[in-house]
Amino acid sequence: MRACQGSRPGSSGLGLSISRKFIAAQGGQLWVESQPPAGCCVLFTLPVAG
Repeated sequence: MRACQGSRPGSSGLGLSISRKFIAAQGGQLWVESQPPAGCCVLFTLPVAG
């Protein structure tokens, strides 16, 4: 999945930390890529069940 969003003032970033741990527990990866001047992109992968 790829979702881009600009920065949000007042955000603690805790949701990203929780999301990363949840995705890692499912065998996936989560990372952030800087996209100036728009903000950043949060990307993740999850394995396909089967």
